[in-house]
Amino acid sequence: MTINKKKLFDKTQALWPKVLKQDTLLAQSSLAQVLNDLYYRIEASISENDHWMQISIWAYYQALPKESNGEITDFSPHDVDFDEFDRMMVQNLNGDECWAEERNIYLSSEVK
Repeated sequence: MTINKKKLFDKTQALWPKVLKQDTLLAQSSLAQVLNDLYYRIEASISENDHWMQISIWAYYQALPKESNGEITDFSPHDVDFDEFDRMMVQNLNGDECWAEERNIYLSSEVK
């Protein structure tokens, strides 16, 4: 079995809003809190048995910048690039032996 890493990235990215508007961010305590809330909502919408999506939404969340530059402006969760997502996927899959099967599949798969 192999997995299409790019399709997994695209499918995961599609779960995140394209833009978080400035007024939404100002109404919350911080960008990090908004992203944290979004992550938990997305995680709850994914089946616990869908291991690929569970780990990929976590990797995507980890790849998001959590700090603003001090100025509250519109923010795009879609600014995450594939390379950072891929790096987080590999790091997470290496983190625990329970992911050994998925790790072997992911590491042997190509970016398509």
